[in-house]
Amino acid sequence: MKKSIYIVLMLLLGFSSYGQLATDILRYGQTSHNGTARSLGVGNSMSALGGDFTAAAQNPAGIAGIRFSEFSFGMGTTATTTRAVLLNTGTDVSYSSSVAPFSINHAHIVVAEHDRNISGWRGISFGVGFNRLANYNREFYYDGISPGTITERFANQADGLLPDELNGFEDGLAYTVGAIYPSSQDETIYLTDFIEGEPVSKSQLVRSRGSLNELTLNLGMNYEDKLYLGFAGNIVSLDYSEDKVYSETDEVTNSNAIFETLDFEEDLSIEGSGFNAKFGVIYKPNFNIRLGTSIQTPTVIEIDEEYTTALDYAYTLNGYQNFVEYSPEGFFNYKVRTPWRFNAGAAFIAKKIGFISMNAEYIDYKSSRFNFHNTLSEADITYEGELNNTIRRDFSSAWDLSLGTEIRLDKLRLRLGGGYFGSPFGSEAVGINHYNAGIGFHSGRVFLDLGGEYSTFSEGYRPYVVSSNYGQSVDIDGNNLVISATFGVKFD
Repeated sequence: MKKSIYIVLMLLLGFSSYGQLATDILRYGQTSHNGTARSLGVGNSMSALGGDFTAAAQNPAGIAGIRFSEFSFGMGTTATTTRAVLLNTGTDVSYSSSVAPFSINHAHIVVAEHDRNISGWRGISFGVGFNRLANYNREFYYDGISPGTITERFANQADGLLPDELNGFEDGLAYTVGAIYPSSQDETIYLTDFIEGEPVSKSQLVRSRGSLNELTLNLGMNYEDKLYLGFAGNIVSLDYSEDKVYSETDEVTNSNAIFETLDFEEDLSIEGSGFNAKFGVIYKPNFNIRLGTSIQTPTVIEIDEEYTTALDYAYTLNGYQNFVEYSPEGFFNYKVRTPWRFNAGAAFIAKKIGFISMNAEYIDYKSSRFNFHNTLSEADITYEGELNNTIRRDFSSAWDLSLGTEIRLDKLRLRLGGGYFGSPFGSEAVGINHYNAGIGFHSGRVFLDLGGEYSTFSEGYRPYVVSSNYGQSVDIDGNNLVISATFGVKFD
């Protein structure tokens, strides 16, 4: 299966005893504005058009095109369905999971002053609003019998260490509950209750929740109804949680004389906040043509991370034995820097008929960085360097492209759009196509819009990595359906 990236939180390029992975930074750098239903209906292609608050989120000069003060808010859902299959089982049975949480996608108010009868600077607009930038709500489940066991991973981690040197999150737990134990010849070499490559029944449920949002302050200025300038300062807030429950059992194969069951739970909670700025220009050479460009600075997000694990292990040796051990609470504070973003767009307007608009955004994912700024640990500093070197080596730049159209039929608006999200792993990786549609009703100062977006994705996931050939691989594919409704009022 070709691997493509849309929601890449679960993709593992490697594994370490640290909580952070190079791919985690994509969680904060990949965004899709699920704002106004109008913009969603045309594929979020309105950066050169203006007149819409979500379009202003892409190009802040767009707020200068709002001539009347207005208030609007939008709500909706992102329905995500996943299908996961554990490989190397001989059956390739997939399991489906779905979530569809309700959310507030945007809310804003714009105060606008405009006078077309004066020369020079004809208008100024100020706006404050909330935009949802990313949705993290998803879950998947797999089940099957394949060669290998997670206890091999625990033994790999422990090898070369004395029992009192083991960490309290994985190998230390495994030692305490008896899932691994030292060799009688060398107490720094660890054994398990399994033969290498033994078929084991395993399953895992992975749930993630949360969102990335921004509180934005926008200022736009209008010169001669031809040149729009805009600036936005944005406070970004992050809320993310992930729960994993991995299980192994001998109940299905009944082939291991000692092992009975294993349950390994991981709980991750992340909160963060940051800031970025955007600058934009829109130029109208004539009534029909609009050209726009904007730039967004990197977002520097300070992150507080909490992580806990628990291991439940049961086996039969001198009778039935069952032990449970809990890790301490792990806390880590660090910063991430997301990429620069450069945006360019164009629109053609046919008076009283509608418009066609297009947008291209360049994102340099290779410029993303981790910063473990609050540590004096040499191991942490070394790992920071390893993460950033992985980003430089494996990440690339990408283009997000979109095209949309709106047709006016008196008070009715019909919209179509679509686009492509480029992969952060370069041209050899497969990006994501999205398809958009919408409808709106605009009557005087009141408007109501409905928009939707459909996309599919496929990913690779590894629950753990081992030094042998018996690691586990899971193929995940699915689809996202975003539905958003916006209600707004214009006033003097």
